Amino acid sequence: MIKIKLVVPRKGYIKEAFERFEEFNQLEERENQHGKMAEIELEEVVVAAHKIAELELDADVIISRGLMTKLLKEHNEFMPIVDIPVQGIDLIRCLSDCKARFGRKKVAVIGALNMIYGVENLADIVDLPIQSYILEDIEKSASLVDLAVNEGCEIVVSGLSTTEYAEAIGLGAAIVETGKESFRQALIEAKRLALVSLREQEKAERYQTILNHAYEGVVAIDLKGEISVFNTAAREILAISEKNLIGQSIYEVLQKGKFRDLLLNEGDYHEEIVSYQSVQLSVKKVGNFLKGKKVGNMIAFQDVTGIQEMEGKIRKKFIPVDT
Repeated sequence: MIKIKLVVPRKGYIKEAFERFEEFNQLEERENQHGKMAEIELEEVVVAAHKIAELELDADVIISRGLMTKLLKEHNEFMPIVDIPVQGIDLIRCLSDCKARFGRKKVAVIGALNMIYGVENLADIVDLPIQSYILEDIEKSASLVDLAVNEGCEIVVSGLSTTEYAEAIGLGAAIVETGKESFRQALIEAKRLALVSLREQEKAERYQTILNHAYEGVVAIDLKGEISVFNTAAREILAISEKNLIGQSIYEVLQKGKFRDLLLNEGDYHEEIVSYQSVQLSVKKVGNFLKGKKVGNMIAFQDVTGIQEMEGKIRKKFIPVDT
């Protein structure tokens, strides 16, 4: 089951979203009659833009639009997020509606760059004077409206909070509606990203299962010293009880000494014997590379304390001591 969350500033912000979603599913079923099709679930999540940072979602992918998308990406580093495209036809419909409702007045189009880029080029098509304003911070929406007024604009085309302010100070206002084509395009991209993400999660889980059942300890870090791998054997050999080590600094997890230095330095090592606390370790260390560029280091190690002790006893028993 693929879980898609549609994050919007008010209920019904994307008109007929669920009807369009059903149409999308029906078309997908017709196109995949002879193949297995992933089940998809769509849920609408209503949240104000200034509360995006507090939002926690159980989703495989998020769909949103404009500045909401930008804010979601800033606070969800590892979650696939799809921006509903604002196509030229969506803007033309909105601007034509503004002309019919308010007459031929100067229009301020305020929004994220990906929403308003090149909108001035539509001026001749809709026969309206148009000025664009890039909105990067929702807190600055009112000041942009005020700026637009000072520059002769009488109509504002933007998102929910911006148009509410524009109407409150007596301006004409309109929200760009998401067209059927734009929403379908977002759903196609959301499904694609979700399937890719799920496949990567399955691969990561298989990889982690293999690591956790390996008898060798394995630790990997990135170039900043943040832990990306720390398997079960590593925790057991090094007597580290904490389980959630991914993302932590290696400086906070491993004690200072030769073992940590081996992991951090530039060289590669094979079968190096080092001490960590009271344990003797046989260590192999290599760099991690991605497309020829170094991205971190990894060590694999075994506890050889017992072997070292046995070798010492054998030497004492069979090698004569000079007198």
